[in-house]
Amino acid sequence: MQLFSTTWTWAWTYVLTNTHKNPVSVRLERPMPMIVDQGVTVTYNDAPPSQQVPDEQMLLWNVDVPSEGKAEVKLTGGHIR
Repeated sequence: MQLFSTTWTWAWTYVLTNTHKNPVSVRLERPMPMIVDQGVTVTYNDAPPSQQVPDEQMLLWNVDVPSEGKAEVKLTGGHIR
């Protein structure tokens, strides 16, 4: 019987910068958190939304970065027990 719950949250912002005259496509990969306690769940709130690949424990983004410009990927998540 569980009498309390705990929440951990985190946030990352990745800024991709392109100094070239042509736009580029970038594949950004980030490992998913490893869950070792089955009582823990993980939630994600990312922009743009990631592609989740559970078999490889990866979060993936395909990001188009404009010529001489920037693009952002924001990942916020949490563990809830």
